[in-house]
Amino acid sequence: MRLNREPTMGIRKPLLAVLALLLLAQTRPAPTTKPADDYALTAEAFFKLPELQTRMTADSVDLQLLDAALFHRTNQERAKAHLPLFTYNERLHTMAHDHSAEMATLHYFAHQSPTPENATLGDRLKNAGLNPQAAGENIAVLPVREMGSGNYLVTGSPPNEIYTDKQTHKRLGYYTYAEFADAALTQWMNSPPHKADILNQSFRYLGAAAARGTYDTTQDSLYLTQNFASNVPAR
Repeated sequence: MRLNREPTMGIRKPLLAVLALLLLAQTRPAPTTKPADDYALTAEAFFKLPELQTRMTADSVDLQLLDAALFHRTNQERAKAHLPLFTYNERLHTMAHDHSAEMATLHYFAHQSPTPENATLGDRLKNAGLNPQAAGENIAVLPVREMGSGNYLVTGSPPNEIYTDKQTHKRLGYYTYAEFADAALTQWMNSPPHKADILNQSFRYLGAAAARGTYDTTQDSLYLTQNFASNVPAR
């Protein structure tokens, strides 16, 4: 998310990027951990969980819950298009988590990692023990607070700042987990290349993850990664 900030006003714009390619890579042993129960639920059942309506705060974001929300919200888009739903894959989830965390920690936004062993999507797939016939990656950065119209006024001083939408005059709070997942998928679906990945019939497996960090040195944000694959090892 790009932010141009002046003392009393700002502009919020999400940043998006997409990468898709055909790959061949050597496999490595799969992680031994199992998917969380959240991934065994249908999207409809998942979004009925009361914790999805709780708000993130300045002090805390449940990233595991948010990851699952991104996964299920993506599958809602597949369902709307009458496509097979994505199957959760732990290796893709770990890949997505690691890339989001690295972007947040090293303050960059790109598919190309500055870490040599993780430089490309192909490298990251190989390190995860995956060699799909086709794979893709979507990334984004969105603010933890609601974006509203994108133009807002800031009053007060940290940590008690108050954000107000200039157009609607609505106070902008922190997203709920369901709202944030919806905002992220709205941005991706409004971008043809990202939408193409989400609706790609060759992709059958998905891992999605978020990591919290600052963008442009000041904006409290969440770095997001979706990793897609056409096929994965049985184990």
